[in-house]
Amino acid sequence: MKRKGDDTLEQIDRKREKRRLICMQIDDYIEEIKLPSTKRCKLEALAEFVKNAIYAAEESENAFQMDDLRELHLGKIQFPLSLPFDLELSSVKSSCDCRWIHPDKIDILGSWHVGHQTKMEPILDLIVIIPQNYFGSRDYLNFAYFVKRAHYICQVARILIKTGISVKFGLDHFDTLKPLLFVSNEDESNDGFLRIHFAPPRGFTKISRFRPENNNLRPSFCSVHFGSLGIDTPTPVYNSKILIDMLREEIEFRHEAFFREKPTFLKAFIMIRSWMLQRGFIQRIDNFSDLLLASWLMYFNLQEVSFAQASVFDIIMGFFSSIISTNWKESRLGLCDNDALYSQFSSHYDFVFLDHTGYLNLAASLSFTTMEQIRAAAIDAITKMNTFREFDHLFVNSHPFTSVFDQYIRIRLPQLYLQNTFQKMCSAECVSTCNDLLFLFKRKLIPLLKEGLSDRIVNFDFLIPDQQFTLWDVCVEREKNTMHEVVLLIGFRLSTKWNNLLTRGPPAKSSDAAHFRQFWGDICELRKFPDNAICEAVVWGSSNVTVLICQHIVQRHLKLEASYVEERTLKMEEILPYAMDRYSTIGRAFDKLSQILRIVQDLPLLITNIHPVSVYLRRTAPFPPLSTNAVIERHSAFIKDSIAFPLSHISPPYLPTVKVLITMEQSGKWGDELGAIARLKTAFYIELSKILREKHSMQAIPFDDHLIIHFNTVVFRLVIAYPKEVHIMRKLNSDKTGILKDSAASKLKELDVILEPQLTALLHSASQQFEAFADTCRLAMYWLSSHALSDYLNEVILETIVASVFLKPFSIQPPRTPFVGFFHFLMLLSTHNWLMKPLLVDFDNEWTEEDIDEIEKEFIKMRPVLPAMVICTSVDRSGCRWTREEPQPLILKRIIALSKASAALIEQHINNFVPLDLKGIFTTDVSAFSNAVIHIRGRHMVRRRVVRGNLINGPLPVLDYDPVKEYVKRLRQCFSSVALFFYNKYMGNVIGVAWKPTALLPRDASISSCLHRLKELDKLAVNTKAILDDFMILGQGIVREVYELLLTGQESVVYAIDMSGCHQFSLIKYLLLSYIQSWVHLSFFRKMENLDDLTHLLAGSSVTVAPNSIMREHPRFSQYKYIGRAELSQERRRKEFLRRQKEYIFYEIRNLDFRWKARFDYANHARKLAMNEMDEDENNEEEEEMDSTMPGKNSKKINRKRNCNRYADELMLSEWLVDIPDSLSKDWICIPCPVGRRCLVVASNGVTSAYSKSGYLITQFHSYLPGGNHPCHGSYTLLDCVFDSKSRTFYCLDMIAWNSLTVADSDFDCRLFMMNSRITENENFREISKQIPYRFMCLPYCRCEYNSMKEMLHQDFDFEIDGVLFYHASVHYLKGQSPLVGWLKPWMIPEILSVPIPAKLMNGNEIVAGSSQKFIETYNQEHKHVSMISKASESVSS
Repeated sequence: MKRKGDDTLEQIDRKREKRRLICMQIDDYIEEIKLPSTKRCKLEALAEFVKNAIYAAEESENAFQMDDLRELHLGKIQFPLSLPFDLELSSVKSSCDCRWIHPDKIDILGSWHVGHQTKMEPILDLIVIIPQNYFGSRDYLNFAYFVKRAHYICQVARILIKTGISVKFGLDHFDTLKPLLFVSNEDESNDGFLRIHFAPPRGFTKISRFRPENNNLRPSFCSVHFGSLGIDTPTPVYNSKILIDMLREEIEFRHEAFFREKPTFLKAFIMIRSWMLQRGFIQRIDNFSDLLLASWLMYFNLQEVSFAQASVFDIIMGFFSSIISTNWKESRLGLCDNDALYSQFSSHYDFVFLDHTGYLNLAASLSFTTMEQIRAAAIDAITKMNTFREFDHLFVNSHPFTSVFDQYIRIRLPQLYLQNTFQKMCSAECVSTCNDLLFLFKRKLIPLLKEGLSDRIVNFDFLIPDQQFTLWDVCVEREKNTMHEVVLLIGFRLSTKWNNLLTRGPPAKSSDAAHFRQFWGDICELRKFPDNAICEAVVWGSSNVTVLICQHIVQRHLKLEASYVEERTLKMEEILPYAMDRYSTIGRAFDKLSQILRIVQDLPLLITNIHPVSVYLRRTAPFPPLSTNAVIERHSAFIKDSIAFPLSHISPPYLPTVKVLITMEQSGKWGDELGAIARLKTAFYIELSKILREKHSMQAIPFDDHLIIHFNTVVFRLVIAYPKEVHIMRKLNSDKTGILKDSAASKLKELDVILEPQLTALLHSASQQFEAFADTCRLAMYWLSSHALSDYLNEVILETIVASVFLKPFSIQPPRTPFVGFFHFLMLLSTHNWLMKPLLVDFDNEWTEEDIDEIEKEFIKMRPVLPAMVICTSVDRSGCRWTREEPQPLILKRIIALSKASAALIEQHINNFVPLDLKGIFTTDVSAFSNAVIHIRGRHMVRRRVVRGNLINGPLPVLDYDPVKEYVKRLRQCFSSVALFFYNKYMGNVIGVAWKPTALLPRDASISSCLHRLKELDKLAVNTKAILDDFMILGQGIVREVYELLLTGQESVVYAIDMSGCHQFSLIKYLLLSYIQSWVHLSFFRKMENLDDLTHLLAGSSVTVAPNSIMREHPRFSQYKYIGRAELSQERRRKEFLRRQKEYIFYEIRNLDFRWKARFDYANHARKLAMNEMDEDENNEEEEEMDSTMPGKNSKKINRKRNCNRYADELMLSEWLVDIPDSLSKDWICIPCPVGRRCLVVASNGVTSAYSKSGYLITQFHSYLPGGNHPCHGSYTLLDCVFDSKSRTFYCLDMIAWNSLTVADSDFDCRLFMMNSRITENENFREISKQIPYRFMCLPYCRCEYNSMKEMLHQDFDFEIDGVLFYHASVHYLKGQSPLVGWLKPWMIPEILSVPIPAKLMNGNEIVAGSSQKFIETYNQEHKHVSMISKASESVSS
């Protein structure tokens, strides 16, 4: 008898066929990614060449000490090894000196022969066996092996450099004690490279010497602080570093033999390794290494005899199952017959997997957190391996750390803390791990987090953002980490209880209570619970419980201040208001209304269903409806019949209704006539309103097509849905054959009464199922609207996209926080292939693979006629009912670009050392991409209305009134053929108009194409001026002004289109305001399309810190003031400069013709400066200006000097910073300035020239600057630099123009970002050659915050510091002295700003009050320096 649950033969055959097809898919993928034979041959030829070159080198007879690096330096080789504990090479001893001798053996490792290398990692591993006589008998002690190994590597590098190939140093899996050589052909580096390992011979010493309990690194040798530790202190980590080198070749040989015998296991190895690579399990320090993976498969083969003839699919599934089910502590895993040392290994390592010798733990680097992530990913993979469409998700798509967790917390670890406080807590472990303090910190933190967060998290993992695989040239010293802090990023995968405000402990009198109190300390308390149990407990005062717990743990148990723990998230309260209370009120009101409607008995038909279709009932709208008690102002409305009517001069605040659909029981009395059905509905509204008023004391007002119900400060719009109307409308549209046909009206009716209730019910279920769903939708809607894309994507469809993120998550589980949900929403928008695939959203998980195949086949078949965005649900399997009209392809492309940039910013925010201000993601400048701007009157922007004054309670206010939305709707109806309209319906005050490029093309004259057009010659051209006039007429009373932005090349001209009802002064004021607010975007944003530029426009730098945090402004910043006229003068002129800068627009009014000159004049001036041109008008203007400011003979001398020297006085110069601005830490940026010659660098006409401040030519050369090398007409670049002739370096201070784009009138922080992104990210600027004799470098900079300045000034600079420049972040580049640019000598900073600096920067000066002022006065006298400060102060005194 067949048992329940057994598969039928047909099902078994279907599964077998599916697995066979998956195996074919795996074979195809392996064939696609495997390394081509041509590249393999090239790498093998290179390996043979390297081998011959090494053997051809003559052995050296002269030996040298290990600390003697002179011979290496003569060969231009930098020693790649730096010892832990700050040990010197001279402290390491050996009985045998170093000298070059031939290796015992050079061979290709076995991993290459089996052929698992791929295109992504074209690496050939070569091993060099160092001869026995090169080492001393006890070189395994105290780093001697590592130092001598590094010397041997340097000798090989010197030999290979002479052959002309590229040789670089790298690290063996981030191990600073074990450098490797990476070799490639100079012109074929993209074809892969050799990775050369260096190892001692097998007989280097007995492998039993490296048992875990043995000591091979003496504590007293490492540091005098470890003197209390004896020589019996175990050093398992140190031991394994040497032993893996000794056994690597032997282990890989065994792997090669196994994979040759079992090719199916080799395929499984490639696929599993690809699966791990996409999730970062191999590239990390605490990884699941290649050696461990291959050995695990060997072990798996030995244990599972049934897998001898298994398919690759079965092996992969078996691997996942073994990873999940294996108990590492009890299984005693390994390939050796004798596991006597297992107990020794298990006491020092989280996981143990012994090799064939029994002395090497192949899982030594594997950490608890890594294994937890692998297990979780394996569980997820098992459920998806049987599905074809999940193949890419498993093996192809990347799963970065920043996208797989629900919460991210950063812990900053100061070096002083690690080396002092923490090192004393774990002295013995420091010796064993070679002072790897970060590894030890993680190891101590893991059990603390597991205990402290217990049921709040599923698992967690670590990431060190700054740790990445790097290579460096053998001639260059390895770049040292100069950061004063190490950053540890923790990702938490949260459980449903993550934000529980109470941590319940054991009963008060139990044995575990003492441990609980010891763990939590003073914050624990006794509490009585509902079950009458009295238990230990901890109550948290904030919903952000996980952060508080982490802060408490590190402070109590690891002695690290809580301020060093911070969360990287999006602070939703800074973006949107807290709405849960209001939404709860709406929900309760709806529940009460539903109860009342269900018990109504006095209607002819009963109410059968109530559909909560409103977005407010799902809590997904960014802003909830206001309470009806908080929207009626006494001075702006009058009351009549309990209804508040607004006065004519102002629009009332926006109050939307909450839409509710109801369906009545079936009856034949409805009829088949649409008019009769509509009248019957109206009768129901009237009768129902009477019942609600009389029996339930509700305010209910019937209308023809709906019923308004005012209940509990919420206004509901009740609509009766009668699905049969759709059938009637189709029947009326049928032809003579009687076949039912859809019309536009029937489709719309079906959408309203059938499809929308079904889809919103599914969305309502999702909002109840996933806690973070509602707030994620709120962020998504607000984000879309903030980019002026309101109404281009239906809100229901947007919620459906968000639902897809939760139903089919990027990670193992749905997002638990709105921040991550929003991040995944952006990722889905930007990564989904909307052209080639529909988005499948299966709410009930009811689709079979056959259903999905059918949907996808239908999509491919109908793709030419389907809309740009296709989203298939169980309600709409065609996927186009809501997206047929919008978004259009152009709009979808913009949404994708914006989501990609926003997602990248969030990823940077998580990873970066300094957090970004993510509020920038929710802002945009409509004028940046618009051809015209419609400015709305403030009193009609009803969604932004703030209600003040006396309020009236009780009356029903105006409902669903949004004049701006209706105006935009009308614009789209009338002008959609010629323009697109963009606006932010929540917060925007302007409407952007973008002409459609195809509509602007002239057309042949015809009746059908004459709309909005004017005849010009024989063609019809779009009459844009008339259209803009229509905008004004159509929006009379709502629209204040309409402007057209004429964008010609790099210049922008803004002029008024209509002035009706506006005074001329208001127009000028608007022009000024538009220039100040929109200039960077209008002229600058168009040129910046890459991610870094967008990052600068969107990202901010605000950081919320504790009141006494060192990140805040130093209290003396605002108190330190010199007493004197000069300081007052500088402060006054600084304010004046900022005011003038905002108003720095020259305009002429000639018959109301507005001509903007500020940008045009400077751009023209910069161009002529670059091209060495000057017209007479500009000369005359300068002469008049000089004559007016400096009358007399001096001005004539200056005029003659100016006229004869074209490049004189073009630089923006600084003043002594004698007055400390109050906003120094907020609005100013400091840059260390090297000793050198200040110059103006001009790159144009194929040559780069450097001119001094006085305009004399310093040098001319070719460079990589745009316009500075190969001649190109019109291309030029202007930079403000400091020239250091000794290092042949131009240090860039500021940018005036780049690639013919003038940026001088942009803010300084904007110019600084652009300059750094152009120069720092291009490695060509750092190179020097015969053709390019000088390099260009950007200087470090930071905000003028105490901690940031202190950290920057304590860096090791590659140049000698002359002083520090202080730039106001908003200063424009204007020639001459500017009070917005300050200057101090380094030794003045401690006195003036109270910021400590290194002793080397003091130059022998002492911190004495008044010494800086005295120096400034003496300097000005000696150098005859005339400062604007002194001039201004003289004018003040006079």
